[in-house]
Amino acid sequence: MTRGSTADIDAKKRYPRCAIQFVDEVAEGQTDAQDYIVRTLIANHRADAFGEGDVSNQYLRDKYSKDLEGGLALADVHPIDGTTETFNFTTRNASSGVLDRLNAFIAANKGCYAPKS
Repeated sequence: MTRGSTADIDAKKRYPRCAIQFVDEVAEGQTDAQDYIVRTLIANHRADAFGEGDVSNQYLRDKYSKDLEGGLALADVHPIDGTTETFNFTTRNASSGVLDRLNAFIAANKGCYAPKS
């Protein structure tokens, strides 16, 4: 998981006896850390899970599930106590108009982001 992330803080609280490995250590030097973790560590049973936020893990499941024997599934989906995790983008200041258009798109499509049950 990403060191210092909301997932890291939550996992340390919920699973104090679990060994947590961090992306910056296990995927050091890899061009695409997520791809390496899923295709190499999880696929070869060298890691049991990849703890990230719900949007990140839904993306990983959807992207890699068809490529791994048995696929991928989301597990232990839960709200994090006392925290509201935000989703945001970083844009270049020089990207004239992108921020305003992105914010308008998000506001117009806010209802589309509701979790599917």
